[in-house]
Amino acid sequence: MQPLCAVDEYGRVEGDPWPLGATWVESQRGFNFALYSRHAGCVTLLLYTEHDTANPVHFYVFDPILNKTGLIWHCRVLEQELRGATLYLEFSTGAIRECLSL
Repeated sequence: MQPLCAVDEYGRVEGDPWPLGATWVESQRGFNFALYSRHAGCVTLLLYTEHDTANPVHFYVFDPILNKTGLIWHCRVLEQELRGATLYLEFSTGAIRECLSL
């Protein structure tokens, strides 16, 4: 994963709309999540461990005022909030992806 460059002060909880996907932000020790959706009225991020893909260990309900820029939904999840999660639900396909690696 590429480190996120221009988002140090803004986006602590709100996240940043770019780049799309899950991106590690070293300066804040957390992941930025950003996804595009033309029609979503609400979004919830679900994080899982590889040993239990049925029960999320963390979830984040996006606020359309704070966590949406145009058609991009975004949030920041800090390392201590991950609770061992290494997987997240791929919103567009419904597939679970392994992409949380520190």
